[in-house]
This record gives sequence, C-alpha cells and structure tokens, in this order.
Amino acid sequence: MSSRVSRTMRLGLVALSVLFALSQDFTFAAAPIHSIKEPTSAPATEAEPEQGVKGPEGISKEPRTAGPVLYCCAIVANVNLKGRLGRLVIAFPSAAVPTGTRIAVFKDGREVQADYGNHEFELLSGTYEIKIGGRTVPNVTVKAGHDTKVRVGVLRITGANNRRSAVLEDGKEIAGAYGGELIGLPAGTFEVQMAGQTKKVTINEGKVTDF
Repeated sequence: MSSRVSRTMRLGLVALSVLFALSQDFTFAAAPIHSIKEPTSAPATEAEPEQGVKGPEGISKEPRTAGPVLYCCAIVANVNLKGRLGRLVIAFPSAAVPTGTRIAVFKDGREVQADYGNHEFELLSGTYEIKIGGRTVPNVTVKAGHDTKVRVGVLRITGANNRRSAVLEDGKEIAGAYGGELIGLPAGTFEVQMAGQTKKVTINEGKVTDF
C-alpha cells in the first residue's frame, strides 16, 4: 500500500515538474526579451550665418554688394560714350551757376584736368579726387561708358561789397569772397563765417542755399 502511494506521489511530482517547465517555455516564447538601445540624436551642426549687411537695427535681408557706396555721386550708363572713356559731370542748378568756382580733377595726387562752373570731364576708367570750391571729394569712380554725376549745390551769399565771408571746413577756410557771391560746393554741411559770427549751412544736391 505504502509503495503504491509513494509511486503515485512520485508520478505527481514528475507531472508538476513537466507542467512547470512547459509554463516557463511558453512565458519566454510569448514575451521574448529584447535589448534596449539608447536613442541616438543627430550630431549638432552649427547654424549658418545670415547673409546680409548689418545695419543699425540688425542684419538686413539684402545681399551683400561689392564696392563702396558712392554717396558723392551717381553713376549712370551713357550709350554715346565709346571705348575706355567715361565722363565726370559737374552740373550746378541752372538758376545760379557759380562760374567762379574752380573744379580740379586729381589722379594719384597730380592734377590732370580743371575748369570753372559746369563742366564735363572725359576720363579713363579709374578712381579720382575732385576738388570743388575748395573741398576735396575722394574716391570718385569713373567707369567706361558711364557718366559719374557728382552731387553738388550752390551757396549764395548776400552782403555788402566791403564785407568778407568765408566757407570753413573743420575750422579751415576753403573758400571766401567779398560782397555777394555764388560758391559751388559738394552736397554736405559747412560753416560760413561772416561779420564775426559762424553758422552751419547744409548744401543740398541741385539746390541753392541762401546765406
């Protein structure tokens, strides 16, 4: 009797072992273990600099342009010019042409042409200095087949014949006259000295400024 019970218990234990093993295999088969990988991120890249010209309020969206800004002048094509020549055009307001104002053109420190009042100088392509009414305008570009129009105006001085007036730049006299006078100047700000006093004046392109 006892031997039969022992055999039955052994068979029961074996059956339980088999069932346990089967349950473990099923668990592993239903939920296999996968290795967990760390997420990878793309390598950092430097942001490309914004293309543009930086102004007082930040970066402009306009593309960069080569060469200096020619505030002194306007360069326009002239189909009548041929070859390598360009023109330097000095044109004062027609109502008050300062015929006594001398215009001189310099190349590498040497005067190459000069005249008075309105004038058109034919020149080879290059960079020049222009002296107008005593003020020097540097880095004036002349291009073949183009007109370089210098921005000029006129200072009209009214005074007694025995009263002298002087035009100053940085405290230095660049032009002067007695009585009434028309003085051609590049557009810009100057000082005029008369009767012991000095006042600032602004010369505008194509305009006559009375003093």
